[in-house]
Amino acid sequence: KSEGFCREIINKVQNLRKKSGLEVSDRILLNISGPESVLKVASDFAERIMTDTLAEGVASEADLPYKESFSIDGDEITIALGKV
Repeated sequence: KSEGFCREIINKVQNLRKKSGLEVSDRILLNISGPESVLKVASDFAERIMTDTLAEGVASEADLPYKESFSIDGDEITIALGKV
């Protein structure tokens, strides 16, 4: 279940990248927020999420220009990203 949740997070990040007009090859900073269950998955799969989304690190949401909230399996998560 956690791996499926991880894939959903990666998919949402990739969709937000595209919607934000970023190129596929652009490196990004990323912030994922939500309930503890979301943060645990993001932490457990941090390396995979960063590799698959070309994220170079994590930044505070206030620093990132693109932001969207989603519901995955009933959990509300917010993903924010910006180009490095």
